[in-house]
Formats: sequence, structure tokens, C-alpha cells
Amino acid sequence: MKKRISVLFPLIRTTALPLTALLILLSGAEYYFFSQKLGLALNAFSFPDAQRRIVSFDELIELSNFNFIFLIAFGLLALLLALSGLNKGGGNINYTVKRLSVSELEVHILWGVYYCLCYFVLCAWQLATIYGFYQVYLASPLGVYDGGMTFFLASYRVPLLHSLMPLSDMTRLICNLVLLISLGVCHAIFSLRVRRGEKPMALIVVIWLAAFFFSSGTASFGHDAFLSIALIITTLTAMFNIWGEQHDE
Repeated sequence: MKKRISVLFPLIRTTALPLTALLILLSGAEYYFFSQKLGLALNAFSFPDAQRRIVSFDELIELSNFNFIFLIAFGLLALLLALSGLNKGGGNINYTVKRLSVSELEVHILWGVYYCLCYFVLCAWQLATIYGFYQVYLASPLGVYDGGMTFFLASYRVPLLHSLMPLSDMTRLICNLVLLISLGVCHAIFSLRVRRGEKPMALIVVIWLAAFFFSSGTASFGHDAFLSIALIITTLTAMFNIWGEQHDE
């Protein structure tokens, strides 16, 4: 068991601090834009009754371009994790695996789980950040008109928030689970193929699909089905190609 845990150390050593910095930068960037839009909303709220405009919380999220900022953070995390599994990061990975006598399949599984957790942490952090901004909204004069369910209602109105917190949308929950698994598996396969001097494509396809199709509103069964099927086909093909080759050998 200790050998298997040791396999994760080079990966954790090269990703822990950069991931923490990325999460802090994500929240900082979003706070800057949110505070700017909240300030404008409060100015509009201070007008006389005839000219007063009440900006809702979901409008503030949309106006603050959270979707674009989250997409940048997602891309940076993908780049960080892709580089972390190469021999140039955290020491010679091939040497570490051979020294610990752990099979490549076990390394693939362990690293895949770790990669999944990294993306889950990013999504959970983003959701917690948005909820923190909701508390700021409640503390402002605009919060007087909040009925106590605004945050949950916003999850049905804002595509990014709905994708992060699908609530009763089971197809989106399943799609998110498939996406996390695909990202983890394809990252692990990417690092293995690059260390062998090969050119992996599955990770690029999965990242592209996630970047362009993750954020979507409610009642998107066709969207979720397409994304899930595309991810499953891409991931299974990548797994068959690499582990099928080893089995043939």
C-alpha cells in the first residue's frame, strides 16, 4: 500500500501549490468583476423609485463573466495536470515506477483518481465562491428583496451554476460524472503515452468537449446525451488503444 501511495507523491508535489494558487486567483478575479458589477447595481438601486432598477443575483453572475473566468481556470488546470505527469516534472516518473515495482495499470488508476479529484476540487471551489458572493449580495441593500431561495433559483437560470449544481437534473449529474472520469482517465493516458514518446489525442478531445459543452442551461437532455456519449467513446477508445497494445505484447 505504501508503494502505491508513494507513486502519487511526485504528482502531488508538482500540483498542490500551483492548484492552490490557481483557486485563489480564480476567486480573486471573479471578486474583482463581481464587486464592479455590484457597485453599478447599487448605484442603479439608489435612483428614485421611478428610475430604480433591481439587479438580481443571477444577473450579476452573468454580467461578471464568471463562465469565461472559469473556462480560463479550467484550461490552466488542464495544462498544469498535463505537464505534471511528464518526466520533466517532479523527477523521472519512469524511474520512480520501476523502483517501486508498481505496474503501469495501477499507476494509471491511481493517477486517474487524483486527476478526477483535482477537477472536482476546482468545481467545488467555484461553487463555494459563487455562494460566498451570494452572501455578499444578501448583505447589500439588494438582499432585502431576496426571498431566501434566490441561490437555488439561480442554479436553474445561470448555465454555469446549473452545471456546477444540477440539483434534480439527473442527466446533468450523470454527464458531470462521466466528464470527471474521462478527464482523469485521459490525463493518466496522456502522461503515459508522452513518456513513451507517443502522441496522445484523447485528452485534447476531452478537454475541448468539456470547455465548449460543460456550461449549459436546464432541459438540455440532447446536449447532455451527446456530451456523455462523445466522452465515453473517446475515453474507451483511448483505453483500448493503450491497454490493448500492452495485452498484445
